[in-house]
Amino acid sequence: FREWLAADGDPRSPRDITLRDGINCDDAGCIGKLHDGSLVAITKRAEALEEDCRRASLVITPRVVTGDCAALIIGRRDWRVSGAIALRRVDGRFEIVPTRSTAYDRPWVRSVVQVANSSDEPANRLPPEASPKRDDLEAGD
Repeated sequence: FREWLAADGDPRSPRDITLRDGINCDDAGCIGKLHDGSLVAITKRAEALEEDCRRASLVITPRVVTGDCAALIIGRRDWRVSGAIALRRVDGRFEIVPTRSTAYDRPWVRSVVQVANSSDEPANRLPPEASPKRDDLEAGD
């Protein structure tokens, strides 16, 4: 949290009580009001989802959300697919900028993009080996 404050040029300590202004929390989660009056909910418990979906414009939750929700949902699947997410409020809507593209492919985070040229190849296909052949190497390589 300290790094986020510093990156924003905010000199406050993470323990500064003013950081809690406008945010109310209980065991089920937290809710905060944006400058335009819309609500953002961080929902921890399933029983809070129904109300948060009805009242908030954005719901952030570690849960998998099923059913209808009027709010934009950032849930467990979103984090797994895109990693961290930057949210900006633009003209009354949220602009979402993921830190990791859906084509990102690592052994610990598989790609979710289908291979463009073939529908029968698996989505998590590894890229072709790019190492040069031994015969192609020269002294000093």
